[in-house]
Amino acid sequence: MHKSFITYGTRLLFFMLSLLSLPQTATAQKSLSEIYTKESPLTIVIDWDFPPYEYNDTYGEITGFDVDILEAVLKRMSVEYTIETCDWTKAKEMFRKGEADMVIDPYNTFNDSIFHYSSIVLTDYNLRIAQHKDSPTITDISQLKSADGIQVRFNDSITVKILKELLPETQIRYSSVKYALSRIANGQEKYMLWGGQPLIWKIKELGMEEVLKVSELVIPVGEFRVVSTNETLVNQFDDTFARMEQAGELQQIRDKWFNPERLNRNTPTIVITYIAIALVIVVIIMIAIKRIHVNERKLNNRAEDIEHMMRTALDMNEYTIIEHDLTTGITIDKYGTMLPKKGVGLDELFSHFHPDDRNRLMSQFTAIKSGDTDKWDINAQWKSYVSNQYVSIQGNAVSEKGEDGKIRYIVGAVKNITNEVEQERRDNELANRFVKMFDSTLVAMSLYDKDGHLIDFNTNMRKLCNINDVVEEAFRSTLLKDMPLIKGDFDPDSHERFFICQHLVLEPGGVDKYIEFSITPAYEKGELIHYLITARDVTYARELYFKLKQQRAELHNTNEQIKLYESELNYLLENSQMWVWSSDVASQTISFSRSLQKKEFTLSFSEYVSNLYEDQKETAMKALGGLAGEDINFNVSLHFRKSPVNAEPQWVAISGIPMHDGQGKVTGHFGIVRDITKLMETQDRLKNETMHSEDSGKLKSIFLANMTHEIRTPLNAIVGFSDLLQVIDDPNERKEFIRIIRNNCDMLMRLINDIIEASNMNQGPLAIETEEVDFAIVFNDICQILAQRIEEPGVEFIIDNPYASFVTRIDKGRLQQVITNFTTNAVKYTHQGHIKVGYRKEENVRTDNGEKSSGIYMYCEDTGSGIPIDKQSTVFDRFVKLNDFVQGTGLGLSICKSIAERCGGKVGVDSEGEGKGSTFWIWIPCDINLIA
Repeated sequence: MHKSFITYGTRLLFFMLSLLSLPQTATAQKSLSEIYTKESPLTIVIDWDFPPYEYNDTYGEITGFDVDILEAVLKRMSVEYTIETCDWTKAKEMFRKGEADMVIDPYNTFNDSIFHYSSIVLTDYNLRIAQHKDSPTITDISQLKSADGIQVRFNDSITVKILKELLPETQIRYSSVKYALSRIANGQEKYMLWGGQPLIWKIKELGMEEVLKVSELVIPVGEFRVVSTNETLVNQFDDTFARMEQAGELQQIRDKWFNPERLNRNTPTIVITYIAIALVIVVIIMIAIKRIHVNERKLNNRAEDIEHMMRTALDMNEYTIIEHDLTTGITIDKYGTMLPKKGVGLDELFSHFHPDDRNRLMSQFTAIKSGDTDKWDINAQWKSYVSNQYVSIQGNAVSEKGEDGKIRYIVGAVKNITNEVEQERRDNELANRFVKMFDSTLVAMSLYDKDGHLIDFNTNMRKLCNINDVVEEAFRSTLLKDMPLIKGDFDPDSHERFFICQHLVLEPGGVDKYIEFSITPAYEKGELIHYLITARDVTYARELYFKLKQQRAELHNTNEQIKLYESELNYLLENSQMWVWSSDVASQTISFSRSLQKKEFTLSFSEYVSNLYEDQKETAMKALGGLAGEDINFNVSLHFRKSPVNAEPQWVAISGIPMHDGQGKVTGHFGIVRDITKLMETQDRLKNETMHSEDSGKLKSIFLANMTHEIRTPLNAIVGFSDLLQVIDDPNERKEFIRIIRNNCDMLMRLINDIIEASNMNQGPLAIETEEVDFAIVFNDICQILAQRIEEPGVEFIIDNPYASFVTRIDKGRLQQVITNFTTNAVKYTHQGHIKVGYRKEENVRTDNGEKSSGIYMYCEDTGSGIPIDKQSTVFDRFVKLNDFVQGTGLGLSICKSIAERCGGKVGVDSEGEGKGSTFWIWIPCDINLIA
């Protein structure tokens, strides 16, 4: 038995030594403390919400069982590290991308060959179920089949996978742990499936121990193991963890997180002393017993140790040990799974080698079998029994002789290097691709190592800098930071990309150019690898830039000048009420502008013509024939009901000239539109004033003739009856003569007053002086005077005073003058019926300026001869008399109109025609708040 162990162990040791002769591709590694420093620490990423294993506490501190274990072990390893927390999905992504160096994985997530799991188990991970305390306790997974749905934490793919395997038809709902537990506590959900320990911690953290419970059902999931791409780091972590675990240094951490009650047990010192003494005695006894059997077991232990080391080495390097028995001709796996369990014959063995390698390997096998060589190098393509695909294998085989000195076995150590070969192929392809891209890219590039030494130029960089042997030697002998173009500006310690544009002058190469450089430092895991320099010739671009800059300056000046011209033109057009217009025959539109840059508005021809007055459209169509494409110039004045710039009626003068295309065809017209409304209104006023002046001259002649007659009549009566008074003795006759003389004096006085009033109106507007009065009293006083003027026996004088008191602010003298003139005219033309005078308040009357106001309305109604409808609009003009045989100057009503206008009011007459009487009225605004 001892011999077999020693033989097998010796054989394994021999093959392991032979492995050392294999080609090595990796260089000697630095120690972990040299790799992971304060400047470039080991980066560990863990789950941020997975208590009690790894999480952020309420203060944001990173804590948990895994964290304490990592800190204890890595501190013993003298490795500088940093720990980051995030969502587990993101943590996995960061680790796969190489942004983190280590994770702790309970799910066996990373199956790729580049990841290495520790053989040490930090702790086991099991799933349990959270449920309401009043619900039946779950003791078997089959009890969940009737559940409506089970809550699972977001991104917990392992739990989902297990559930789908155990309960494929159960509905799964995803939510946060806190939200799910809250809904279970409220009776809205039934179950939450998560890690047992995390559930217990989370329920305690949320204060739900009185409401929720964790079931007794335990579902094994996995084991917490350290994972890293650095195999040396994982192996050393395993070794350190095992030694610390064996020494009991990690037990306190376990008790802290999973058995805190053990930490509170304080054992008396005397008890510890007795226990220590007892342990010493037991150890002495065991040593004594062990020494009895030490010699017997020494060889067995040695063999077992060797075997264990060999197996560990084989596992770490993924080797398979094959043994060919020359006696039986069968080849078997002594360790590994390369061949079927029963082994294969020699013919079948070689049939699995690729035809390109088969003859070479058979020749080498024959040589080692015959003893011509003691070593067989295996490097070939092998068809796998598992995948039935060719894989790359590499290894060595040696011969082993029996007790008779003859070769009995050929034993080999073989490794599947398909991944390495594929990776090497990919690396070579990538390298070749990089070299090809580097040399064929359109960008001039050069590569420097991390110390600033030139590695190589690409073709375009050589062309750009006219690099010959002399120039290249100058570049290679100068460090990057010492290059004259960037010396003093470039900081080799900066991680940022560096840009600069300089005037490059190389006398050896005859280079005189403006070059734009970009220096990009490349880092891998925080360590500088090389510098990539890109450059481009910007000499021509620089010249274009300066030309463009000069052109832009000239263009700016031109634009400013154009803006000045535009503003001046716009000013002239606006202040001269003019627009620039243009028509387009193709689109049948006409556009208007004041800046020549933009069109303020555009109308179709039909819309434009529709805005004209009907009597203007025919003239417009003839004059604007050019709009339809006629090759004519035109200049016309048109009257519009409204226009795009003025909603009121407007006169415009339009002038235009035709525009032609390259073939001489009229494409439209261009011209000026000018607002001549004021001009036309002025012409109309001038025409009216001329006519009025002519009429005024005639009227004045008539007026003078009338005045001569009007004044002569009362004067003749006054003089004549005055002469007769001295010869009349009868008192009644004398009294009648005196009355006639007095009436003619009054008539003469009224004539003179009207003439004086009219004269004052010519010199300026009538003066209005308001005062606060009770118009009800004033009106009664006026009516007493007016009543005396009614002498016709068949005429009734009616007074309409609707108010006992009417306090307001007016010019009572002017109102008395108006009502007196109205009544005097009524007396002249009324011989039967009545004359009625009155007033009333009127509210919300719209004045000439469009505003609504309140005021007093006063009228004089008669049943006299009336006024023809066609003459009602002229009765308030000066010198107008409808009956030349009735005494009067024709000024009374015009004076009433002036008084109304001066007070801001209105005056008018209402009559159904001749012989139907008339009503003269005046309305003036006043403050009706004072009306009582």
